[in-house]
Amino acid sequence: MGITQVISEYKDYAGGLAKFSGCANQCADADMLLQRFFDILCEIHNEAKYLIIRFDELNTASHLIASRGFNTSQSQQITRRFDLWSRQLKVLPQKLDVFPEKFSRILELHADSFITASRQGNQILLFVGCDSHDIAFNKSDTGFFKALVNILQLSLQSMNIKNSTYSEVQQIIDAKQQWESTVDLLDVLICLLDKNGNVFRVNKTLEKWHLGSVRCVKGADVHDLLHPDCHDPACQLKSNWLNLWRSSAHNDEVLTREFYDSLNQGEVRMTLLKGKNTYNWSGNDEFSTLIIEDTSENKRALTLLEEYSEELFSKIQSQNIEIGKISTNLQNKIQEHSQDRKTLQLTEERLLSLSSKLINAQEKERKRIAAELHDGIGQSISAIKFNLESMLAENDVGNKEHQNNQNLQMIISRLRDTVEEVRRISMGLRPSMIDELGILITIQWLCRTFQQDFPAIKLEQKLNFNEDKISEIQKVSIFRILQEAMNNIAKYSQADKVSIEVTDEKNTINLSIEDNGVGFQPDVNQLSNGFGLCSMKERAKLSGGSLSIHSLPGQGTLIKAVWE
Repeated sequence: MGITQVISEYKDYAGGLAKFSGCANQCADADMLLQRFFDILCEIHNEAKYLIIRFDELNTASHLIASRGFNTSQSQQITRRFDLWSRQLKVLPQKLDVFPEKFSRILELHADSFITASRQGNQILLFVGCDSHDIAFNKSDTGFFKALVNILQLSLQSMNIKNSTYSEVQQIIDAKQQWESTVDLLDVLICLLDKNGNVFRVNKTLEKWHLGSVRCVKGADVHDLLHPDCHDPACQLKSNWLNLWRSSAHNDEVLTREFYDSLNQGEVRMTLLKGKNTYNWSGNDEFSTLIIEDTSENKRALTLLEEYSEELFSKIQSQNIEIGKISTNLQNKIQEHSQDRKTLQLTEERLLSLSSKLINAQEKERKRIAAELHDGIGQSISAIKFNLESMLAENDVGNKEHQNNQNLQMIISRLRDTVEEVRRISMGLRPSMIDELGILITIQWLCRTFQQDFPAIKLEQKLNFNEDKISEIQKVSIFRILQEAMNNIAKYSQADKVSIEVTDEKNTINLSIEDNGVGFQPDVNQLSNGFGLCSMKERAKLSGGSLSIHSLPGQGTLIKAVWE
């Protein structure tokens, strides 16, 4: 339905509608048209409220076009409600003869509100008039409103079409300008030729080369364009161009010619591409593109590149010879280093073997000395003590002098102390109970002796292991590490609490000695200079385990040994 048909349908309001339609024809701006729309409504009633919503069925979205009298929150709520209702309905009916009461319930408006709508294609313009109970509109008013809405819808639709067409044309113009600017920035001369080989358009490289203006090239010959003052019948440029053009008559492929231009004293490359003018933008059915390049700089650059490449190749060969010498020397050094490394490894293995033999010999010697002290000197002293005790008993029976008895008692006491000292030295060298009673009893004896000697230090034990899983050399290592660690704690740690733990988990034996003493910094120098710490590490390593020391000043010390 056009605007004229709308006016004819509402003859009673023809004057007002014609006035508004005339305004619509003159307005090119939608905001001006809507302002005029509201001005006409205000002439009927200035206190009424109005709202215009546009709905696009293709995009299923509602857009608030304009409002008067409603605040922003009310306008947005009404738009959302209509949008929700239209989505639920999915397809709106072609004829929107909806009763005001129904829309009032949907949009939650006053019962005396009125709604009118206009459809144009897929777009629907909904007009809502909401007023107070003191304002009343008759049927003539609402009919006039509906006619105004129809005209407004048609006018807005027409504006959209005009704006869309203008936008598309503007995009084409912008794209054309962008392509022209891009082509004008190139360093090559691009000529568009008609079907006769004459130029009808070039890029601005022509002006960069000072060969004339791009506006004065239409119909020019290629030779005359490039050599405007040339009259040489043997001109290389003219000859090559004519040969190139003639070759293209029966060949649609890209053709190229390279030659020396004696007039401009430079190397030139011509490339010709033939094609069809599909859009007929030049007025010709056929056109060709000629690309002309000044390759003199490229030739000079290529020559310099070749010279530089030869020089570089010579330098690279010289460098390769030097690198080869360095590589040979490096290989020799690597071989020497490899030999030194093997020698060092062999020496280390020998030292390790010697250390193992030394420790084993030390243990055997300790065991021998302990046995001799116990079996030799110890037994002799014990026999002397026994004889003296017997003599003392006989003196008591025979009522010998009291002074002799006292002397004998003193000698027996000293012999008893000597026996205990020999036993202590023997146990320190090699406790026989390791072989006789096992490592568990020996550790308990060591802890008990430590507790007797240092009652101020609280000693905690956790011994949970199976002796059958521990080899003889491991038993000796555990005892010696524990013995050395407890001696260090007694001498240096100033600790009042020590925790000892020996456990076995699956196939792993764990030894842990921890104190709360002053601690120290276990750096490499200390470990290498301290014979005790180094001996503990060496014992653990030789018996198939590893030992680590964790300590910091003021934070105590933790020694952990593991045999897997």
